[in-house]
Amino acid sequence: MNLELLILFIVLTILNVIVGAAKSIITIKGTKLAAATLNAVAYAINTLAVFYTADESLELLPKIIIVAITNFIGVYIVKLVEEKKTKDRLWKIECTVAANLTEIIETALVGNKIPHKKQEGIDFGIGPCTTFNIYAKTKEQSKKVKELLKDHKVKYFITESQIW
Repeated sequence: MNLELLILFIVLTILNVIVGAAKSIITIKGTKLAAATLNAVAYAINTLAVFYTADESLELLPKIIIVAITNFIGVYIVKLVEEKKTKDRLWKIECTVAANLTEIIETALVGNKIPHKKQEGIDFGIGPCTTFNIYAKTKEQSKKVKELLKDHKVKYFITESQIW
């Protein structure tokens, strides 16, 4: 087996996967120009990758293994980069709790420095209650709030308030 050809095939395949995955994301989230440019580059690289996939001087099993591994690695890298580049958003989490949970929820929110507003009222089904509007600015805060509410079997709904 030709080592140079094998290395070229690996590089082209991983490049093909990375550009292809990025193309999908940019087509949805990017500008028309960026999507068109990346699509053109993706198809050019894909043509080269297909050409070397069809090359009979490389055995089939190594090609299958290379394609599987490079697809896993390539997509993982693109999703990791996308996740790191995604800005935190301000999430508004709303819930209504029975009066006996008000202090527990309030204490946890204050202890974790999570901004919120509360309004006390009466629900004729459960009696005295408190409605919380909780504002999670980071993924970590969102996770803490969800865990807190889940631990106390509190139903909630979330809306995205704005992009930072």
